[in-house]
Amino acid sequence: VKKGNWQGWANENGRVMIQPKYFSTIELAFGKISLTRNNEKGLVDSEGTTILPIDYQYIIIDPGCNRILFY
Repeated sequence: VKKGNWQGWANENGRVMIQPKYFSTIELAFGKISLTRNNEKGLVDSEGTTILPIDYQYIIIDPGCNRILFY
C-alpha cells in the first residue's frame, strides 16, 4: 500500500494491516515484515503486531534456524 512516498501493508483482501507511514516495507521469511522509518528498522508480523520496535540499524532473519538477529 502506498500513500504519497510512504508505504504500508495490506492483506490479500485489501484490508490495511500496516498504515502507510514507513519509508519501506519488506517481507522477510516466516511472515515477518521489516519496516524502515528515519533510517531505523523494526519488525512486525503480517497482522501488524510489533515484534521489534523501530530502533535498530539492521535486522536479519536466519531462515535455517528461524532466528532473528538485530542491532
